[in-house]
Amino acid sequence: MKKVIRITALFLALLMLALPLVGCDNLDELRAKQGFILDKDTISFNGNTYKRLYTNEHLSSTEWRDVNITEKDVPVLLSEMSSISGGGLYTIDSSNIFIVWNNPESVDEIYCRADKYEYFSDLLKEGIVYDKFCFYYYGFVEKDDDWKDIINILTDKEKAAIDDIIKNYPKTDDYNLEEGYDILNIFYQSADGFFEKSSNIELLVSYSQCYIYVEDEENGGSIFSIPNKYKKLFDGMLKNYRNSMYSW
Repeated sequence: MKKVIRITALFLALLMLALPLVGCDNLDELRAKQGFILDKDTISFNGNTYKRLYTNEHLSSTEWRDVNITEKDVPVLLSEMSSISGGGLYTIDSSNIFIVWNNPESVDEIYCRADKYEYFSDLLKEGIVYDKFCFYYYGFVEKDDDWKDIINILTDKEKAAIDDIIKNYPKTDDYNLEEGYDILNIFYQSADGFFEKSSNIELLVSYSQCYIYVEDEENGGSIFSIPNKYKKLFDGMLKNYRNSMYSW
């Protein structure tokens, strides 16, 4: 009984300490960010139910925001503290379809909104088809007047060009990378754009150069020059990235 009283007293003390620090606007923001654990496989957020998808696949998105998922009896003032007490962080994607618990000790847990659960559950059972290439870079988004992670989806022609160079052109030992070159990791992406996985391909890019690097654990990496027939295509593919990186 005394233990229960001490825990209750501590809880009330924390609540009283938090109350003066939270204004009305902040309180509304905390309410909007709070969701609840219903059981080990189900959570609720913003009037929607999310069910856990058991998968090791990785989601693809540039825009995630933090949310606070707590037990149902946790008051809003303590929701942020309680949500991260397990050492992880809950985030929701820009489409509001997925909530992910970023587990620091194991694989991330993915929860899918109930109205989309059957579709994605069946998709995972059938197997994700990764038929796109993409890369990310940090750039300025004019409409948001802010710097953000930007995803660049390669066109079919750009993807085919990379495949062609790797398969049908010799690797080069004659390269001289400019100082300050950047590495753009190429990811495989699913047709619907929701899932991605890493590849063994990188683009080594500077203001005026681009090489393709292919990692090979057995034989070491290989570097390929961009043939003249593809230079214009690659310049177009990298135009936004270069404008973002070298125009300021």
